[in-house]
Amino acid sequence: MNQMMNRRHTLLIVDDEPLTRQGFRFLLDWQQLGIDKIIEAANASDAIESARLEKPGIVVTDIRMPGANGLELIERFKTLLPDVPVIIISGFSDFNYAKQALKLGVTDYLLKPINRSELEKAVHHCIS
Repeated sequence: MNQMMNRRHTLLIVDDEPLTRQGFRFLLDWQQLGIDKIIEAANASDAIESARLEKPGIVVTDIRMPGANGLELIERFKTLLPDVPVIIISGFSDFNYAKQALKLGVTDYLLKPINRSELEKAVHHCIS
C-alpha cells in the first residue's frame, strides 16, 4: 500500500443543497477509505475559506451553485491548493461542463443521483 493510502484525509463537500451535503456523510464508509474528517460548504466563497483553514485532501463540488459555479471554484483551487484532487457532482450531463472540467484537471465527473460504487472508485483514484 502506498503512502497516500496510509494518510488520513479531510474531505470538503461543496453543494448549495443542505440535504446533498448531509447525505454525503452517510453514502460511504469514509473512515475505511481514509477520510477522517468531512467539512461542508454551501457555496464557492465558503469553500475557499474552509480550504484555507482545513487544507482538504479531496474536494467534491457541485457544478451549478449560486454565485461562482463549480468550475470557477476549481480554477480558484488550482491556485490555493494545486495538488488537491477534485470530483465534480452534477445533475446536468451538459458536455460543455464536462469538457471544461477535464481541461481543469478534475479527477472525475459524476452525475446525480450519485452512484455509490462510482463515487467510491473516484475517491480511491484520488487517494492512490
